[in-house]
Amino acid sequence: MAPAARWWLEWEFWIVLLLAGLTFGSRLGDVLPSGEEPRRGQVAREMIAGGDWIVPRQQGEPFLSRPPVQNWLIALAALARGKVDYTAIRLPSVAALLLTTALVYAFGRTFLSRLGALWAAAAYPTMGLVLQSGWLGETESLYTFLVAGSLIAWRWADARGRPLAGWCGGYALAALGILTKGPQAPIYFVAGVVLFLLVMRRGRELVRWQHALGICTFLAIWLAWEIPFCLHVNPHEAWTMLTGDVAMRFSDGSWGKTLTHVFLFPLSVGACTLPWGVLLLAYFSRDFRRGIAPVRAEVCFLGLSIGFAFLTCYAVPGARNRYLAPTLPLIALLIGLAAQQCCAAAGTMWQLRRHYFLGAGILAAGLGTWIVVATVFRLGASKGQQPPAFAAAFALAALAATTIAVWIALRPSPARDRLGVLTLTALLGLTSSGAIVNIQVARQHPIDDEIATAASRIPQGEELVSIGPVDDVFLYYYGRPIRRLPADAGRGRGKRPWTWFCMGCGPKMPQFDLPYEQIGRISMKPAHTDDSSEVVIIGRLIAK
Repeated sequence: MAPAARWWLEWEFWIVLLLAGLTFGSRLGDVLPSGEEPRRGQVAREMIAGGDWIVPRQQGEPFLSRPPVQNWLIALAALARGKVDYTAIRLPSVAALLLTTALVYAFGRTFLSRLGALWAAAAYPTMGLVLQSGWLGETESLYTFLVAGSLIAWRWADARGRPLAGWCGGYALAALGILTKGPQAPIYFVAGVVLFLLVMRRGRELVRWQHALGICTFLAIWLAWEIPFCLHVNPHEAWTMLTGDVAMRFSDGSWGKTLTHVFLFPLSVGACTLPWGVLLLAYFSRDFRRGIAPVRAEVCFLGLSIGFAFLTCYAVPGARNRYLAPTLPLIALLIGLAAQQCCAAAGTMWQLRRHYFLGAGILAAGLGTWIVVATVFRLGASKGQQPPAFAAAFALAALAATTIAVWIALRPSPARDRLGVLTLTALLGLTSSGAIVNIQVARQHPIDDEIATAASRIPQGEELVSIGPVDDVFLYYYGRPIRRLPADAGRGRGKRPWTWFCMGCGPKMPQFDLPYEQIGRISMKPAHTDDSSEVVIIGRLIAK
């Protein structure tokens, strides 16, 4: 198949981007930031306030969790918007997700038909894991774009006979990847490319000058930040920033956890690709494998890159399925190839396509039934209850999707296949940005309002300090600098130069034996919890 010269003019490309944009960009500010989001926002806020764009900080101290690329992007979005709000925190993730979707379609058109590229580009943003976390202000979306982009950029240029562009472009994206999350980015890139070249008996290309120049590109980008960072911190802190997140996953190697990981990790990874990953069953068919012989090189490259990443996570008991997020765009391309062949073939392959659309119809009917039952019987937000108007609209959309899916399964054609893919994409997007977000909004407790209420009791001009480090969620919502004191600052006798303080609860709660009045006790979880480890106390010293 000849590659598409002008894939950006194809309507399928723009429709998929539009649906993905509506899914992930329509409600950025409705759900309170949680998880890693507040700490990313707080680090960006301190970058802007302190002017230090080299060392990520919280409460003025080095924050050695992740390198700063995502924080830079959040800070730039905040400067453009005038504040570090929910949209500024999440905008870089959404932009990266849309860029990845575009990249999947564009690269797919080098070896897939328009229909196959449509399947691939629709599959990536609506996979279960991406719908769940792709829009959040965490590192996964940006990291996925950079790691998957490095591999795709190399193979794209390689297939067109442009080794210099491939090596330099791939290594440049890998360098930005290490500056976003850590050393997995260059490892995944180098391993995928080297394995492919060795399998294809092209190992000599590894010692050519283009590869050397690519390595120089990587080092130039990485060291442009790494050297100034190392000059600002001590060697231990520099090593912790580079390897800390990886090292902690080796901390628990008990037999129980290891066995659980061995059995459940592959299942959890498979679940991340649903509902599209079912089509990967086509690769078990001998006839299918014979039919994709013309694109053997692409399948080999994608398979080796995915396989290496999977093995690195499978070997670590503490690894989570989201660590394989950078492979999801590559898996989407394999799904697109499977769908393309199933839609064009007869016999067993055609039956897989037919059963897939029938399954999609059942899924749509199930989603609609779930929403209607939960709403009519008022089962509560945690079980799916929705505003009545939305529930009615969703039920109609689900009914339409079910009808279309069954109609396509019984009477196939390329045009109907396109309609089926877009219908499923739209319904999954509506479920995520509509029903799921409604549930999250209904269940969340107003952390921001509770913190603002407690903060209003602190007189104007009075300083709030923290006894030891305080939860980053509290730091973000409080919105003003909080000076960190040593963990033992609340012990002993004597007058203190501060009156208002905050501290975390739980096992690491600082010992505090001074008399005080509690003016706030606030849960830091998006859904309220009585777990003391997720609570921050705000207090006022009582003078004796």
